[in-house]
Amino acid sequence: MPVADQKILKETLLDALFEEYAIAASNLEELRRENPPRQDMVLKFEGLCTAMQNGLIVLIQQHARDGKTGWQAPNAGRF
Repeated sequence: MPVADQKILKETLLDALFEEYAIAASNLEELRRENPPRQDMVLKFEGLCTAMQNGLIVLIQQHARDGKTGWQAPNAGRF
């Protein structure tokens, strides 16, 4: 696969993972606000969010090593 196509694929993957993480984190917050919170589900979503964070860190580091500069996470600056 050409290098340019690999970069586009990585950027698309990162964008999709950030969107999925945002959904999972939102669900986690909703679960934490339940009264009483369902601890089993809170723990599952905490694990899911942590795993997604770790995966994103690895992908971002790989992306940076590939020489891509100036990349921002989707919705960066909106918070």
